[in-house]
Amino acid sequence: MERHLTPEQVSAIRAQHPGANDTEIMTRLLTTLGNTQTQNSELQQQLNRQAQQLQAMDARLAGYSEQNRVGGSGGTDTITPSPPIAPDMPQSPPIASTKSIIPKPSEFGGDRKEYMVWRRKVENKMKYDRDVARMGDGERVAYLQFFLVGEAAKYMEHFVAREEAQMRTPQVPDALLYLDKRYKDLHAA
Repeated sequence: MERHLTPEQVSAIRAQHPGANDTEIMTRLLTTLGNTQTQNSELQQQLNRQAQQLQAMDARLAGYSEQNRVGGSGGTDTITPSPPIAPDMPQSPPIASTKSIIPKPSEFGGDRKEYMVWRRKVENKMKYDRDVARMGDGERVAYLQFFLVGEAAKYMEHFVAREEAQMRTPQVPDALLYLDKRYKDLHAA
């Protein structure tokens, strides 16, 4: 495919290189074009490597979700992690321990007497656990749902469906307020 320079482009190039003849300008343009093609090729290779890494990560995630399904063994399936993918760049070791000192909250099934204690534990976990604190809003609501069972889980599903129907990402404060309406004991001290 042939490309032609407009008169304005030629004038701009001549202004950038005053005193240069057409051959010098053409040489500079060809050099620039070659450098651009080299950079483009390098970027394409980098994108291909990253695409391969993403495919490998997707395959690992699919394997994890398959392993996490409860089978006929009464829920005692074990997960065997696949080997990690080596990153392109070395990572520095963590400065502090990566083990969370905040315990995971227990599951909440809808008992109003247990609600406020459970709510505080969930709030603290989300606020002070660095792994949970780094999650996006949708992931944090999904994390919250992980600790809901029975009636409370169904009630939260209604909230999430309503938010998604309104094209909004569910937010944790809104989700907790939604649960408060149903489970918070207004007469408790």
